[in-house]
Amino acid sequence: MPNQTIKRCQELFNHYGSCYSGQETFIPQPYFFDIPDAHAATYEETLEQVISRKDPQLIMCVVTNNNLDNYTSMKKICCVDRAVRTQVTVAKNLNATGVLSVATKLLIQMAPSTIEIPPTGLMMVWIDVCHDTRNRATSYADSVASLNKTLSHYFSTAAHHTSRDELNYWTASIAKALHK
Repeated sequence: MPNQTIKRCQELFNHYGSCYSGQETFIPQPYFFDIPDAHAATYEETLEQVISRKDPQLIMCVVTNNNLDNYTSMKKICCVDRAVRTQVTVAKNLNATGVLSVATKLLIQMAPSTIEIPPTGLMMVWIDVCHDTRNRATSYADSVASLNKTLSHYFSTAAHHTSRDELNYWTASIAKALHK
């Protein structure tokens, strides 16, 4: 990513402290990796290297555009092949005017494993759906469900399904998680 985008990502990370005021949690300083081009193969290679060398619990990918091939390859590696929680956002969302709002939304979506959830017997479920722009009859979804109170142990699954059939996918993925 260009230096300007890295700078915006660092600003975004700095705003996480504002989003977490009142929370007893610590988010370690992230690693930033520059990707020389926006080809799916480059994202795949970089993600494989990062996951192999750093063993992250969470990856946030900042991309330059909404390219479906790139998104699909990133989600496949992170959610299917390697089971690493991932958030993908477009660089233009990190503009200076709304960075605190974006930081809050991304933080909620990423839900770091250090957040303590007070109620017992609660399962947090995250579901991400991507609709295929080339084949409108197909959609892809991945889900992650917490298996303990601190959200540090989780179950994840990914699958393709008929477009607009998310409810059946959600029901099946939650049922799988409950059986774990």
